[in-house]
Amino acid sequence: MIVTLIGMSNIGKSYWSNQLTTIGFERFDCDTKIANKLSQQLREPTISLQTIGNWLGLPDTANFQEREAQYLACEAEVMQEAIEYSMENRDRNLVIDTGGSAIYIGEEVFTQLRAFGEIVYLTIPAEVHQMMLQDYLNRPKPLIWNGMFQPMPNENRHKTFSRCYSQLIAQRDRLYEKVCTLKLDYQFYRQPGLTAEFFYSIL
Repeated sequence: MIVTLIGMSNIGKSYWSNQLTTIGFERFDCDTKIANKLSQQLREPTISLQTIGNWLGLPDTANFQEREAQYLACEAEVMQEAIEYSMENRDRNLVIDTGGSAIYIGEEVFTQLRAFGEIVYLTIPAEVHQMMLQDYLNRPKPLIWNGMFQPMPNENRHKTFSRCYSQLIAQRDRLYEKVCTLKLDYQFYRQPGLTAEFFYSIL
């Protein structure tokens, strides 16, 4: 079975993809593969998500759009590799841990991945949006805004981020829902004691 996990960054995709490896799944880690590609392009021997987040910057910093495009180009290559690897290993247990912005690569990517198995969307409720935003501002991870950061006249920076982040999540939610085969509620996949075996049983 091939399982593709989708959803916003830092919500649990990596946790659950790692949990599934304990019951025999192989993990295809998209974030690490993107980091490796950027490491080669930036001529850095090792590069972490935190380093990429600092390099990419916030959406109101210089060079953000150029670097955002560079990041997405690497992500597009990785998603194509995920499709090819799924095709070659369609009879094995494989979990694809996607980046949050993979949804911007195009619906066709997920149409192809659906042919191999389930696309599982890990949802987030509105009440955790601001907590996630604050975590992002404090410790920037790579976040693709896709044109959703649009300051309004006389709006302070905090209000701009708060408003635009909620709009970004709403936009992505529509896109994630469109391509997924299964939605998992936040309260379900974050509950204490949930095992990999039970998580797998509902797929």
